[in-house]
Amino acid sequence: MEVVRVEGEELEPDEFGEGSGWCEIKRHSKNQQQGQQQTAATSPTETSTAAGTAVKYNRKTARQVRQIARASRMPDLPTDDYKVVVRPRGGFNVSDYKMDRIYCCLRSAAEIGREAAEEDSICLNFKQNIVVLSTPSEDRAKRYGAISKLRIGEREFEASAYRAAPENTSKGLVRGISNDESPENIVKSLVTQRNPTVLHAKRMGNTDNVIVLFDGFYVPRYVYYGAMLVRCSLYRKHIDVCYGCGRLGHRADVCPNPNNKMCRGCGYSNPPQEHLCDPKCQLCGKGHLTGDRKCKAKYKIPYLVKRRQWERRTREEDAVVEAYGNGYNSSSTANYASQDRQLRREGRSASRGAIGGAGKSRSRSSARSRSRSLTGSRASKPRSKSKMRVAAGPGAMQPTGFEVSWADVAASPDGDGAAGRRDGVVVSGGGGPGPGRVSGDELERAIQQRLGPLEHTINELRRENALLRDEISKLKGGAAQRQQHKQQKRQEMFLEPQPLPPQPVPVEVNTVDDSSVETADEREDRPVSSKRAALDPERPTTEPRSTSYERLKKRIENIETSLDERFASQTEQINKMFTVVNNSVAKLAEQMTQAIAALTARMDDFEARPPPLAGRSLRATGKPYARPQQQQTPITDAETQHQQPSLSGDGLH
Repeated sequence: MEVVRVEGEELEPDEFGEGSGWCEIKRHSKNQQQGQQQTAATSPTETSTAAGTAVKYNRKTARQVRQIARASRMPDLPTDDYKVVVRPRGGFNVSDYKMDRIYCCLRSAAEIGREAAEEDSICLNFKQNIVVLSTPSEDRAKRYGAISKLRIGEREFEASAYRAAPENTSKGLVRGISNDESPENIVKSLVTQRNPTVLHAKRMGNTDNVIVLFDGFYVPRYVYYGAMLVRCSLYRKHIDVCYGCGRLGHRADVCPNPNNKMCRGCGYSNPPQEHLCDPKCQLCGKGHLTGDRKCKAKYKIPYLVKRRQWERRTREEDAVVEAYGNGYNSSSTANYASQDRQLRREGRSASRGAIGGAGKSRSRSSARSRSRSLTGSRASKPRSKSKMRVAAGPGAMQPTGFEVSWADVAASPDGDGAAGRRDGVVVSGGGGPGPGRVSGDELERAIQQRLGPLEHTINELRRENALLRDEISKLKGGAAQRQQHKQQKRQEMFLEPQPLPPQPVPVEVNTVDDSSVETADEREDRPVSSKRAALDPERPTTEPRSTSYERLKKRIENIETSLDERFASQTEQINKMFTVVNNSVAKLAEQMTQAIAALTARMDDFEARPPPLAGRSLRATGKPYARPQQQQTPITDAETQHQQPSLSGDGLH
């Protein structure tokens, strides 16, 4: 035990330790004072130089991060395909081998033929040193996901493959799940009916964090882990940092040059074991190693955040366009009133010393000498700011200000210009009445005086319009009534019996002339009396002539009969047409049913047949992460040997 000696008498450690009541104070305050003194001793030139260096370093770092992100970006692959990521290990460098060799190596490792593999898409990411495969077949996706070794030439490398997250999904992070939980229990606890949007879940490495995959672009704040309601945060990707070689862009498990290392603090190449340096992060420029756990610059902005920012910016732009896009169509009175109120709120006048304004400022002593008890006086009212525009020529440009509106013209005394136009100067607003300005109150009164007659005229026009509409409706109703009255009269004339004409009275004629001589035809046409008919039985009896009423009645009956016959014939024709149409529709329905049945049979036959040697097979539109069924059939040992492993790898990408 070390003994501390002081002047005077010897003390044991137990006597001057914390247990005896001794404590050290003001350590932090002293350190802070020393730091402040050092900062104060630094000259302004050194401070500005350090700030400029920091800005340059931040720009360089941002440019480097953008270059890494641009180099790591992948091309667009088919949306409905299954994506599999292969991560080679053991120093396998994608850039050192030709593409055709890697293609043959992947086909051989997955045991897939050349013709079947032609439907797939293979993309190499040289920056991240990985291989991404896209296939429409679930069977081939399982084969690719089972790759554990890659053999090129005589060299064999270890590899890991896992299925990436599908399109239109998002990721969340649940913390605090113990390592004792198995992957199966994690999936069963999260993929439930209480979490309808959860597709899959997987532990992130050896940590107690679990990545949860959601359907759609929404990550809820809370999810159910079994019966517990746990917090779920947004998963943030980070810039890949290799802890083996110390470079950015790839991870340590796929490092292509594990023997060529670089210090993550200072960038020294192949540092020795006893290497000491002043670390400086390549991402944020602070005093820690590159990609340290406390570095906040290594995290990327999630896609959901970028999407929300873009949507918010779009909404704001639309709102601005909607609010100010129709400024020329808005009411000039409302604009002018709002501008005048804004000018009155701004306070003192800005027209002093300008053209048309007072050349000198007013003394403030007079304003202070006034009594402040008087309400409504000029001393208690702030003078509003007036803005002026010099009336230039037609082609000259004027500074932006208030446009001349009809309210200005109405308020002008002569009516030929804007309010307040004096000596080529347009004054908008005002700081009180004067020889070269018009106050806002006067403008408002002028506007009200102008609006009164206009409102009266509008009301008169509305009243006249209502009267005209009433007259038009009455005329339309009178014409209809007159037409109906005429029709009723015509029907009554046809239906009412007409009075019989008076019978002719025979007149005795004394003289015999040609006009009194009757021909045989005329005698036959005349009705014969009963006495003469009895005396001359051979003469045919003639019926009495029908009256006009009987003739009209017969004519009406004939017309009604013809109308009934025509209606019956047309009804029969329409019924025949409906029958023909119904028959044709029934035939078409039968033909469509037969065609659908034939197509269904062909599809069943096509699905039952083995896949063709060439061409693209039918692909399912469903996502690879399907929700497990409630009842699953037991799997035999023989089937489990051929069943491929589930998602594996360092994490969902």
